Amino acid sequence: MKQLPKHILVVLILLVVIGLLGGGAWYWTSSQLTEKLAEKGALEGQIKAVEVKGIFPNTQNKKSLEEQSKKLNELLEGLQPQLQQRMDLFKEVRSIDPDAGTMRGLPPDGWKKLFEEKRLQLRKMAAEKNISLPDDYNFGFSSYVLAAPRAEHTLDLGIQLLTVEEMVKVLAQAGVDNIQSIKRAMVEDTRTGSGGGAGAVSAEGLNAKVAMGTQNTYRAMPFELAFKTDPETLVAVLNKLGASPHLFITRFVYIENEKSSVPKRSEITAAASTPETAQKTLIAVAGQEKVNVRIRLDLIDFLPPTKEVKGAKAK
Repeated sequence: MKQLPKHILVVLILLVVIGLLGGGAWYWTSSQLTEKLAEKGALEGQIKAVEVKGIFPNTQNKKSLEEQSKKLNELLEGLQPQLQQRMDLFKEVRSIDPDAGTMRGLPPDGWKKLFEEKRLQLRKMAAEKNISLPDDYNFGFSSYVLAAPRAEHTLDLGIQLLTVEEMVKVLAQAGVDNIQSIKRAMVEDTRTGSGGGAGAVSAEGLNAKVAMGTQNTYRAMPFELAFKTDPETLVAVLNKLGASPHLFITRFVYIENEKSSVPKRSEITAAASTPETAQKTLIAVAGQEKVNVRIRLDLIDFLPPTKEVKGAKAK
């Protein structure tokens, strides 16, 4: 067998090398193409998912989101002073422990002294406004007429005491006829283990508990007011509660007419001595009666930042 010419052998070797290199290049580009197609399919799926939610990721929507974010930041900057003002409403009974970085209330004797001062002031205010109160009324804190509260309860009791003071001021300014009762969540009742005072059964206890807000930035403290007044004054009470520096959320208003029935014309005529007297007695009565009112309120208590709150916020 004759040997192949040298130049032909070189050409054959080059063809084999070219074939191997081409095959390798084809395999590499094929795998790259498959990977890119998979990435493209995943991206299209994400875009479709976002589009279904109503926000397509284009330039116009991006610009709109940036503008909305800017407006939201401006709104938050405007709200910050209002939040601080509401937190400052309770600085008389709440402070931050500089060492532990936690909230603390008044000493037990300090709380009791403040309670005695507030109780006398509220009784005096009711007398000046001709508002009748139950005998020897203590505005929901009868347990502490003789004994001081425990130290771990003075923080929550201090918030409640100042809140009750604000509510009584509202009722006095509106001019209700009487205050029948003020109930509060019994924050000092730890029988449920919640520390929020749930289900306390007493004349002053409300069957409710304190609810904590998101990341412990605020809490809702339940109260209930019961009083007697006329319909116009009730409207004034609701308006004043809404305008109070304290943030009150009205849960419900229960109204009961003091009269369950209206006398018939024949009954009034029969009771009158003469027809003229009966005619003078027949006056409009519907809408002029007094009403017994029960209002369930939640105080939104914004909590000052502490180490725990700051850590939760950062997280």
